[in-house]
Amino acid sequence: MHERQSVGVVFTLHGVQDFAVVAHHAGTAEARVSVRVGRMLLYIHDRLTARVFAATWCRFGQDAMRLPRESGRPRVAPVQQVGRGSAETAVLVDARDAPPSSGQMLRPAGRPCSLRVQLERVVFDVRDIGAYASMRRAFVDAEALAGSVLPEPDCASAARRAAFERAAQALPTHTRPRRADLTPRRNAAPGPVGRAPRLGEAWMR
Repeated sequence: MHERQSVGVVFTLHGVQDFAVVAHHAGTAEARVSVRVGRMLLYIHDRLTARVFAATWCRFGQDAMRLPRESGRPRVAPVQQVGRGSAETAVLVDARDAPPSSGQMLRPAGRPCSLRVQLERVVFDVRDIGAYASMRRAFVDAEALAGSVLPEPDCASAARRAAFERAAQALPTHTRPRRADLTPRRNAAPGPVGRAPRLGEAWMR
């Protein structure tokens, strides 16, 4: 992929959405919370990200009341299950470190209002109250679940520090070379002054 290339995804949501919020690997360093909406699967890796996403949806609670109660579009058929408790995923998103999130209420002249919420590189184009209520519930649930299965920020930092310390202890240790004694002594014959080792020479001693 080209370094300047970016890919964004837009989901247009009509009516009450089928969603699932699940915890994975709780109590481990790989702990995360997933939010599945249709064929999109979004992984949340830290509490701050879950909090920011939920707050973004909740911020538009009053504006969402201006959305149509029903968008008038036919319902989309449920996602086909391809395995036990899983659906075929078309879009997979990893979100961590509170990525950018925003929203905007659109009021085009002569047309119904709609709400656009962007989380990471995913844009949810919400067309009615049912769709909004579903997404708000999904991400509020994700925040609550993240608070119980994802580590506190300080704990996560401590875990990373501990990992670095273990890695450092696994490296071979080297004795620091003694510096030359430059203190003048009486009746001492002059001799060459020892030089400090150059960068990269210490490990050879």
